[in-house]
Amino acid sequence: PGPGAGSGPPAGAPAVATRPPSSQRASDPDAGSRHRFAVSRSRLYAGTTAAAAVVLIAIIAVAVSGRGSKGAGAPKGRGGDALPSTTVVRSTNTSSPPTTVPTSVAPVVTRTTDGATVALRTPFLLTLRTTAPCWVEITDASGATLFTATLPAGKQQQIPGGGPFVMRLGNMSGVTISANGVDLDLSGLPQTANITFQTA
Repeated sequence: PGPGAGSGPPAGAPAVATRPPSSQRASDPDAGSRHRFAVSRSRLYAGTTAAAAVVLIAIIAVAVSGRGSKGAGAPKGRGGDALPSTTVVRSTNTSSPPTTVPTSVAPVVTRTTDGATVALRTPFLLTLRTTAPCWVEITDASGATLFTATLPAGKQQQIPGGGPFVMRLGNMSGVTISANGVDLDLSGLPQTANITFQTA
């Protein structure tokens, strides 16, 4: 053939190896693994950074709220120390009603056939003092029993009164009676006597 018949190497020239194009190169079997590892690492770093940011924001919020609560607490003194809290106690009027004190007026004692009649101003307070055992019974105007007992020697018994009643005593010689702090003159009465207390 002539000089323009072909552009290949001349006959008898050594063959030259040529690189296959990039599209025809054998693929690297580890390239995909390295790519996936890089993507996972970047995602892990991004997640860790976001979690750290959330924790930091939470810590800042707690610190700010703590300072706010301390600032709104007890007032501070000049030296910065918290002033002691003051407890306000409301006073309650618990005064008891006035107690009526019987007046010491000499009672009027009138002898009767079975005892005596004593006229007193109300209210009155009788005090019985025994030097020997004495039986006592008190009944009101309707006959209902208000008090009954056998008082031993050395006993002091107080009996308040606000109305008429009858006191029956056994062993008059072993008892003395005072009305509003004033002793009654019951001398000469029988050993068993009825004493009627009336309001003047």
